Amino acid sequence: MADLIDARALADRHSVEELAARADGLVRSMADPTALLAKPCSTFREAPDVLACFGMLLGGLHAVPGMTVLDFGAGSCWTSHFLTQLGCRVIAMDVSEAMLELGRRRFAEQPPFGERPAPTFARFDGRTMDLPDASVDRIVCFDALHHVPNPADVISEMGRVLRPGGLAAFSEPGPQHSRDPQSQHEMRRYGVPELDLVVEDVWRWGQAGGFAELSLAVFSPAPQWVSQRAFDAFLAPAVDPGPRVPGRLRRLLRAASMVRDPETARSMAAQVQHVRGVLQNRRMFTMRRAGQEVPDSREATGLAAELAVTDVRVERHGGTATVSGTCRARNTGRNRWLPSSAGQGAVLVGLRLGAGDRPADDHGRAPLPGDAPVEPGGTVTVPFRTEVPEPSPGEPPLRLEVDLVAEGIAWFAEIRGHPYEILVDADR
Repeated sequence: MADLIDARALADRHSVEELAARADGLVRSMADPTALLAKPCSTFREAPDVLACFGMLLGGLHAVPGMTVLDFGAGSCWTSHFLTQLGCRVIAMDVSEAMLELGRRRFAEQPPFGERPAPTFARFDGRTMDLPDASVDRIVCFDALHHVPNPADVISEMGRVLRPGGLAAFSEPGPQHSRDPQSQHEMRRYGVPELDLVVEDVWRWGQAGGFAELSLAVFSPAPQWVSQRAFDAFLAPAVDPGPRVPGRLRRLLRAASMVRDPETARSMAAQVQHVRGVLQNRRMFTMRRAGQEVPDSREATGLAAELAVTDVRVERHGGTATVSGTCRARNTGRNRWLPSSAGQGAVLVGLRLGAGDRPADDHGRAPLPGDAPVEPGGTVTVPFRTEVPEPSPGEPPLRLEVDLVAEGIAWFAEIRGHPYEILVDADR
């Protein structure tokens, strides 16, 4: 169509600073910013898609509590609010100071539950991020990169501020975005470019900026609602040709058996067509910064220990009993244990106390020696000592459980293995 606005030409007619000022002015011109503050729940039309995409992006981000996360293009900071609630140290960054003011208002009027790291708010000048090199663990860019007139520069900055092995995660429209009727309408009305997002270009800029790995999501934020018959057909098992058939041929025959069942084939083809239709103009992807990221005890997956408890003593005195011993713990997982003073994810010897069938309750901590991290394969020896009420005759014995705990993350026995148990019965 001859009257289509060329988004790239629109962006090139103005400087980065002019476009940033225009975006800020549009926010300030709004008489009522409720729609921005209500995000992601502004309308029923938008909320399902936005929430589904953000949930999937969170999964791809592989963040853990305590990580420093740069929320680039944060807007009114609803994504920053979610990330803060999850325990991240969030830097909300946007070219519009007016948007960041709305973000501050959001946090003031809807503070996160519990003790969470306070977010910081940083205005982006359109060219350079006012952050040190290798200072953030993760970057989230939700529906923002396609507004950036100089994406190569921004991707380079992202690579600069990410720590080695860190991830940048993006959810964006796709390569035909500028031609979408809604995009054309908004460019005519507001004069802010709605650029196409071509992943091949982004990856080229990413490699130049120090990124070493690209992963794209095959996804659909909208489910396909079908009849029970179609649902059952979609889950129908393939016919197994038997163990005598070689592996590769066996897999081909199993796939062919699904195709021979018309209902199963139709159901599977419909789902593939549905996802392909969505992905024609949608992109969700991550880029990993070159280097090695060492997982630590803020991440439950990868926590494991071998425990040995020795020198156990139970001393009774006046209705109470003092239980002491020595716990030797070896890090048999892949995660570094954070020092016992680290807060979220700190590893300590944890004690729980229960009786009979009653679940054990938290009963105290013993810090690891030296207040230093413990690398995979490392071993620490931790003395512990605690007082417990002595059971009366006829009562079940008390059960003192000795385990490791990553504070705010998990007890090690919840992931694998069992705690060491010390029984304290009535003094006869």
